[in-house]
Amino acid sequence: MHHCPVRIKVIELVLSVLRDIILNSILASPLVHPRIRVRVLRLVGHDVDPSAAIGASGFIGAWRGLVVGPGAGINRGFFFDLGAQTVIGAGAGLGYDVMVITCTHDLGASSRRWGKDKKAAVRIGAGSWIGARVTIMPGVTIGEGCVVAAGSVVVEDCLPNSLYAGVPAKWKAQLPDVPKTSADEVAALGAAE
Repeated sequence: MHHCPVRIKVIELVLSVLRDIILNSILASPLVHPRIRVRVLRLVGHDVDPSAAIGASGFIGAWRGLVVGPGAGINRGFFFDLGAQTVIGAGAGLGYDVMVITCTHDLGASSRRWGKDKKAAVRIGAGSWIGARVTIMPGVTIGEGCVVAAGSVVVEDCLPNSLYAGVPAKWKAQLPDVPKTSADEVAALGAAE
């Protein structure tokens, strides 16, 4: 079956408009409960664990490509372009306004510095904490149990159980490997507040 290139472009445009209406307007509303947001993301094709929590006012750039593990939490204002897969491990947390970028480009000639497109997946390890307004660049893997300080720009892989901070983010310290918190201990912490 022969498809006209113009027709294909129109279909792509309609799908991107629908994505923005459904995922980035309606679903991003603060009036939508985080659990409903998770259910709808699962329905449209994202691999989001039902126990994950996803805040409002975020941007999701594709119908598929987001993987969120059990117990992970994503705060308000996130940005996931999803040109390539973004994986957020079990129990990982993202602060306000975190940007996960999977698309970039080669450096072009001086007449057009943005050259050929490149895409690379981003992985955030289980149990990690990504502070507010962190930017994670394409191809980065953040190891399990990492902490990335607020405002950092992560341009290269981060070792597990380490603290990173700065622009660009640099290794600052090895974090202690503390025993996992039991469900009873988590419940007791919540009751104490």
